[in-house]
Amino acid sequence: MKYINRKDPIKKAAREDFERKLLPLIRKYLRQDFGKKKWVFKEFVVGSTMRNLILVGNEGFDMDYQLRFERMPEKYKSNAKEMKGLFQRYFDRAIKELKLPLTFCEDSTHVLTIKKIMNSKVLYSYDIALLRLDSAEQLIILKNEKKKRDDDYHYVQIPDCENFSNKYKKVRTPQAWTLLREIYKSKKEKYQNVCKDDRPASFTLLGQAVNEVIQKFKL
Repeated sequence: MKYINRKDPIKKAAREDFERKLLPLIRKYLRQDFGKKKWVFKEFVVGSTMRNLILVGNEGFDMDYQLRFERMPEKYKSNAKEMKGLFQRYFDRAIKELKLPLTFCEDSTHVLTIKKIMNSKVLYSYDIALLRLDSAEQLIILKNEKKKRDDDYHYVQIPDCENFSNKYKKVRTPQAWTLLREIYKSKKEKYQNVCKDDRPASFTLLGQAVNEVIQKFKL
């Protein structure tokens, strides 16, 4: 695996397609089907995508997004399977309407996955996580366990994003940054041939790498 340049034109085009083409249509479908202000969400680029740590491997590279819902109908708060199915259908519909050269959504464990394939190879993929706030105002992520015959859809807590950001800010010296890139690359390479549903999320691996660098340099 190797790191791609911050200004890589393919990465830039991928963000344009998702943020300026796909998401506006998703919001349009929600307004048409449910009315105004029934759904409110913000999109976030997260993990390695946000931090110029994108690695290209035998499946291209990942673009990690979170859709964090601030408002949604009660039906979809209580029924995680319906929630994921709704957005899977919407993304498929938007891809078809825009005639983008993307695959339809795959229902991965923590995310919806959409791939850009060229010459029979994956150029990149979007990993789209769906999150909402629980009764304690903590972010929870929609997950499909996929360990039984009937898929088990539910929400689970995610690591403290603010705590991770504070830790990440400690990695400031050239030596610490170089080690972080080496550790993260090693972790990603370890899992690149593992089935996506059994593979730790990039965010998890990056968090582990940050912790190891902090311990190494006593930051």
